[in-house]
Amino acid sequence: MGDGMKRSLTLRSLSILVVLSFVSLFVAACMGDDGSIGSVGSKGDTGPAGPAGGPGGPGPQGPQGDRGSRGSEGASGSQGSQGDAAVATVASLTVGSSSVAVGEDFSLNGSGFAPGGAYTVTLLVGGQERSFIHVDSGPLVVNNSGAFNSKWRYASATPAGVYTLIVTDEQGDVATAPFVIS
Repeated sequence: MGDGMKRSLTLRSLSILVVLSFVSLFVAACMGDDGSIGSVGSKGDTGPAGPAGGPGGPGPQGPQGDRGSRGSEGASGSQGSQGDAAVATVASLTVGSSSVAVGEDFSLNGSGFAPGGAYTVTLLVGGQERSFIHVDSGPLVVNNSGAFNSKWRYASATPAGVYTLIVTDEQGDVATAPFVIS
């Protein structure tokens, strides 16, 4: 081999040897212990805004607000239709005389009965019903206010004493009053 070729091989071998040495040093340096963390670099530029997100879910209810001011008064409504007459809830009965003798007339006044219905009058004597003579002309009907006023005559021979007078209407409303026969 000539001198030129020897030199070329030596240079080439030397070059390869140098490159391999650097690679070995680099690999050896990478295999060592981790180094310390470096300092934070400066902040970069803000990137472009991303696309808008979808609507979020409802949030919790907020606190109750202050009471608002009173609104203006509305217009008056039209007059309603006429309602039915009020019906008293308790029927009552009074006898016009403090005591009645056989053959004498007396008046009965009742209220709180079913309006427009018929009524009956009876007297209980010893558990037995006795009847009266209705002196007024016309039917025994309660007026639209649930009241009546009628005239009667007691014609039966019953011993003097206090008895119970009973008035009943078609709805089953009942009123009683003491009835004194003298």
